[in-house]
Amino acid sequence: MIDRKHRNFELIWCIGFFMLIPIWIGLAPVWYNWYIYPENGYWIKWLYGLLDGRWLVNVPICIGLGYLTVRWCCRVWTDMDIRLYRPILAILGIVVLYCGSNVEYANVVGCLDYRVFVTLLITGSLLVMIIKACRIIKVSCRVDDGTRESKEKINDAKPHPKGFSVDKTNEDDIPETLKNYADEIIERLLVTDIQEKSYALGVTGEWGVGKTTFLEVLKKKINGRADVVEFNPWMCSSPEQVTNDFFASLQHQLSPKYSTLSRSIKEYAKYINSVTLSPHSALSLDVLLPVMQESLFERKKALSKKFANLPKPVVVIIDDVDRLERDEVFEVLRLIRNTADLSNVIYMVAYDKEYVTCVLEEKNIKDSSAYLEKIFPIEVHLPKVEDRLVWDTLYSEINQQSNFNANFAQMLLKNFKSDDKELILKVLNNYRRAKRFARLFVLNIAYVNHHAKGELKILDVFWLELLQMYDKRTYDVLADDSSLLIYHDDGRLRLRDGILQPASDKDLHTFQGKPFWKEETPKIMEKMFGMYIKTIQQSICYAENYDKFFTLSISQFRLSIAEMRELFADGVKADEVVEKWVEGGKYLSSIVYQFKQINVNKLNDAQLKNYLHGLLGFGMKVSLYRNTHVWELKEMLRVDRCIKGVEDKAHDIVLEWIKEKSKDDKSRPYLSKMLNCFYTTIVVNPEGHEEKTHPLVISNNEVEKLLRQLMRDYLSCHPEETALSVMSEKGIVAYIFKNCCVTVRDEMATENYCEYRQVAFDTVIDHFSKKELKPPLEEYENALGAMFYEKAPAFDNEYEEDQYWDYASETYENKMQEYFGNLYDRKPDGKLLEFKEKCFVVKNNQTDEA
Repeated sequence: MIDRKHRNFELIWCIGFFMLIPIWIGLAPVWYNWYIYPENGYWIKWLYGLLDGRWLVNVPICIGLGYLTVRWCCRVWTDMDIRLYRPILAILGIVVLYCGSNVEYANVVGCLDYRVFVTLLITGSLLVMIIKACRIIKVSCRVDDGTRESKEKINDAKPHPKGFSVDKTNEDDIPETLKNYADEIIERLLVTDIQEKSYALGVTGEWGVGKTTFLEVLKKKINGRADVVEFNPWMCSSPEQVTNDFFASLQHQLSPKYSTLSRSIKEYAKYINSVTLSPHSALSLDVLLPVMQESLFERKKALSKKFANLPKPVVVIIDDVDRLERDEVFEVLRLIRNTADLSNVIYMVAYDKEYVTCVLEEKNIKDSSAYLEKIFPIEVHLPKVEDRLVWDTLYSEINQQSNFNANFAQMLLKNFKSDDKELILKVLNNYRRAKRFARLFVLNIAYVNHHAKGELKILDVFWLELLQMYDKRTYDVLADDSSLLIYHDDGRLRLRDGILQPASDKDLHTFQGKPFWKEETPKIMEKMFGMYIKTIQQSICYAENYDKFFTLSISQFRLSIAEMRELFADGVKADEVVEKWVEGGKYLSSIVYQFKQINVNKLNDAQLKNYLHGLLGFGMKVSLYRNTHVWELKEMLRVDRCIKGVEDKAHDIVLEWIKEKSKDDKSRPYLSKMLNCFYTTIVVNPEGHEEKTHPLVISNNEVEKLLRQLMRDYLSCHPEETALSVMSEKGIVAYIFKNCCVTVRDEMATENYCEYRQVAFDTVIDHFSKKELKPPLEEYENALGAMFYEKAPAFDNEYEEDQYWDYASETYENKMQEYFGNLYDRKPDGKLLEFKEKCFVVKNNQTDEA
């Protein structure tokens, strides 16, 4: 509005100024003839005489005019509107300046007169306007092209989004039963005797059941048989304003038909306001009403009589009472009961009875129900909406707002069984809730479809959003402190015992605390975290996916399904792809989860090869940490589970990959670590029984053979290594050698007892025994001590010393077995003695001393 004012002022000023120019140049029409008389042009002649040639006067004037012109140009430069009258007036101004040849202009300085100076100012302004117009046109073209291009991209990328639905009920959406019920109410109301006092109809119901819609139906059923006045007290911020606004609405909506009644309403409202003034306003009261000639009752009676003489009854519709503050609610009831209890007036009021009852109780009205009965002789509780109609509303809202497949809503709702449908309708038990939920659900699904397509189970999104709308507190607990309600069970998230049904004393994962959720909440959570729900890779009940549902996105540190699909693309090196995942910071658990979801029986030969190569590449990385992911990796290579049905193909692919990798000298240490983890250990439980072993795609014999080959290949490629390298804890030879020591048997019944086998001992002895230059035996003893012995501390007594050496000898023994195997004994047939005698030599000085 301000901009429009400035624009109009500018246009009027320019036109007015331009109309004065003819006076200056002597081209005035007949009605300007008064100007030609000498006495009328005296001031212009005086001005000419003052300015001509006087530079001390002209220079400040020119500087001022120049400053104003610059300010004007700056304003034009920042204005993004092209106003054609500006350049047109500037051009006409220059033309007019040079058309009046008989006009003499005062000189500014020397030969420079005001005609030339003003021409320069106008020309500069004109250039600024032209340049600015060109820039605006250029920018507009660029924006149009960019908008067109972006629209084309949007159309290529995804359908154009649809707007949110509004809470507006179409005529066709209203059930016939509701229309018939409204018709019956109106027919009875309009023939009710209201000649002596008003009559009030209360329309009650919870939030969202359709009270506003029902009032609209009632209004249409009146069909001109009464004058309708609509009053919305929700816009009022105080009880006084409620009263003022009520009578203002009454006056404004009835005044077109009844002008005398309008004046009476205004006077009555003014009288009420003056009577209800506070004691501090006594002076104002005296000014407004010096003498109270009539009481409030008499004035109300007079106004009521005028309403009684109206040819039609007046129906006042009041909605949204249950949205008001407590004082405003009470004021509305007081209006209906007393202040506006007028003849020939019918009130139709919609409210939530429970809320209004609470308001009356806070006002110390003990029997609030009886109080309402006095105000509303009849209360209509809306008939329950049929479940089928609410379900149809949910379907139509999802179908109307979604821009997916045309059958999206139908396919979605088809997934719900009868008990699911019953649960949904208990939560979405009216039109408004159904529409509200549909808006939120479609919004989030559209967002997920664009940013994380195929990553989240749509049904789980449905249940989670339903929970958010129904029980926000429980939703927040799941988002912020999920362990309170769910627990981890081998990668799955399950509902804690005692939430859905009573828990027994034997349950380990019982909910601790007092229930805080709503009635239907456990059933909704069961649909996501129950024991027997149907799950897919994208289900929320998997720990891998849980946080995705609350963020509606895929973390950069989690491996997405789309990224996993890249593993099976033609021509990719799967192990290198997995290596990038690990080095890129992807969660190892996320990578494992995605691998677990692959059904190898549905893969073709090329895909199976990529799957196994990726799995083995991942194994080489995680085996360095020897964490739980190693055992999960072994599970995925089990013949009886994951590889079942393709074990022969998988066996050949794994062996081929390992042999190929073993040719790479840098990969051999990591490969040896992975093979050590792949070795299947016989486990004896505390009861002394051997647990069932699960063979992998490669057997233990093949693992041993591959480990020996790795050691042999590495030693052959590094002739500089000596037997002493085996005893160097930080060396690669020692690292591979230790990995070649596999755990054959683990007896849990015997504490800390394991059977180890060093499969590469013979390979090492055979290799280093053939070397001509061998390290001295003395260095062997030193290296062995440095590797396995710890420096003994100082002891205060013999008992502490004995205890220390008992512990040290046991620790020494365990370390030796883990490195050399259980057959390392210094017996004549012990491998360690053989290694010592064949791979090390005694120097001459050592021989002489001996």
